[in-house]
Amino acid sequence: MSQHRFGRRTLLGGAAAAASALTLGACSSGGSSPIRLLAGGGRWEKGGYGWNQIQKYNEQHPDGTVEVVSAGQNFTKLFTQQVSSGSFPDITLGSIDLPTVRERDWVVPIGDLGVDLKPRYPQEMWVDGITTAEGKIYSWGQDDGRGVFLGSNTKFLAEAGAKEPPGSWAELIELSAAVHAKNKDVYGIALPLLNGEAITFIANTLLRDNPGLLTGFDLTEGRYAMDVYFDQAMQVMIDLQKSETTHPNSSQLSFADVDGYFNSSRTAFNLDGTWLCSVAHERDFSDYVVSPPPRREAGQETLQYGSLSGSSFFVFRESKLLDAMGPLVDFLTGEEFVKGQLETNYSITAIPELNRKFAPNEQVKQLLEVQDQVIQPPIPQTDAKAMETRKKESALPAPRQVAADIAAGVLAGKIDDWKGAFKEMNQQYNDRFDAALAEAGCPREKFVFADWDGVSDYALKTSV
Repeated sequence: MSQHRFGRRTLLGGAAAAASALTLGACSSGGSSPIRLLAGGGRWEKGGYGWNQIQKYNEQHPDGTVEVVSAGQNFTKLFTQQVSSGSFPDITLGSIDLPTVRERDWVVPIGDLGVDLKPRYPQEMWVDGITTAEGKIYSWGQDDGRGVFLGSNTKFLAEAGAKEPPGSWAELIELSAAVHAKNKDVYGIALPLLNGEAITFIANTLLRDNPGLLTGFDLTEGRYAMDVYFDQAMQVMIDLQKSETTHPNSSQLSFADVDGYFNSSRTAFNLDGTWLCSVAHERDFSDYVVSPPPRREAGQETLQYGSLSGSSFFVFRESKLLDAMGPLVDFLTGEEFVKGQLETNYSITAIPELNRKFAPNEQVKQLLEVQDQVIQPPIPQTDAKAMETRKKESALPAPRQVAADIAAGVLAGKIDDWKGAFKEMNQQYNDRFDAALAEAGCPREKFVFADWDGVSDYALKTSV
């Protein structure tokens, strides 16, 4: 499951050194050249489910085998280096945006390979500028990496006298206090404060009060509204700290650390859901329940934004093996591959029908129920000018203050006027964005979606 659940694409950077170590999959048989699949993420390293599935494919297709080149977390760097040297992979799985590769005429429509993917995926997969262009499908997503989830340890819920997971942040704090009172070594929740992710994740649970804001950018106005986005999240973090039920090591913890604390029963709750994927092969999950994230008020409907696609596959025009690509695409989107993905590390695929068919346990079924509630917002970067604006924005000097630093300062008692700090930060982001608009010659209207109500799935309006 994707860690960056509310992002869409990372832009191609400049040429960089290759990853220090690559994992190579099976070589071709019979002396013929194998199809080279360049893939990011640990699942494609030797022994991962992606790598293992390709070995099965190679056994079934000895005359058209696949070599997996696992780039780990260095996909963008390695891909950029390869194309800069004119050595294109045959097929990729990673963070590449469609406008960039189409502008350079690098990729081919999937339909040209003799495979019709449209019936296999839900309609919202086929978004113009993301997976399709001019009515043709160019890529498809590997995961349904959407939304934030709450994991609850049922043993601790029972000890606290609760029959259901907490529905609000106030309930989570109350139950956490009850758990800690009975088990002094167990805290309610650990927050990933080390790298600053916590405040964004909490803010994303409060969107029902602020519809239209995607990671602090107001898609109905075309400008940042980070002060609104983070104010309520900061108050939740303050309340958690005052309750003394947040694990005291939180300031030193990353996402992986937080997952470990939950899996070792050092915390009763865990915000995200990634823990379910990362340790799926290691333990039984019968003592866990998965539910929507806490809301500001109990009984409030959940509102979350996300994307069906996650990292996407692309097939490259320079490949000398396009004739052999159709069976591979068919395999990567078929039942056997999806089943392996679900059973190996509980990673939800982008094909809901097969997810439901092969869900290996109740916790995965609960994850599917939560993800069914996640909607896809508008994506400005499907427009070329908007994409250029975002690239120029990222190249401009970063704002002096970021939300994670402000949150850390507040929790450490070093910042009192945190609302003022967020307001100042928001102005810095808008100043930088305005400068990028001017440099790109892009009208603000490219980032304004007046036809979106903030609470419905925009992909259904724009899908092909």
